[in-house]
Amino acid sequence: PLVRAYEVFRDAVSKVSGVARTVRGPSMSCEPGKVAVMGLLNDMMILQFLQARNPEWMKNPFLAKYDENATWLDELTPYDGAESFFFQKELDQMVHAGMSSGQMTDDIIQSKFVKPKTKILNGSKSLNGVKSMNGNVANGASSKSAVKKSQNIVIMKPSEQQQQQAQETAN
Repeated sequence: PLVRAYEVFRDAVSKVSGVARTVRGPSMSCEPGKVAVMGLLNDMMILQFLQARNPEWMKNPFLAKYDENATWLDELTPYDGAESFFFQKELDQMVHAGMSSGQMTDDIIQSKFVKPKTKILNGSKSLNGVKSMNGNVANGASSKSAVKKSQNIVIMKPSEQQQQQAQETAN
């Protein structure tokens, strides 16, 4: 069990010199990342990511209810009474998207989890509001990079009435 592993670690570290005390406590490599048991306090376990699928998860420790029988992260429950730990929803999205383990870059997170805004322009859809005069996204390119460079530009095909008005004005 995790509690027993932490107690063995704590007792062993208390008997060594200061040089050896730079070692980290018991940790488990699990689906969201590498999680260490940092300590026990009253009815809570203090946990922290040493590595995580999303590096933001590593910034702060998190708490689980003390459970002397739990042997892995998925057997623990959040201390605050929440249904799941803070990272679970995002982890589920990553797993659903088929992401492999390891740290993810901002570009991967942006491309996999941030849905592009779709707008209707003159009866047809466009990605992020970007549409060229010929109806193709970003001047005929469909690559994400072409769309990304043009995110702030909206080119709308004029309606037939607008085209007639323009021709009449020109004549």
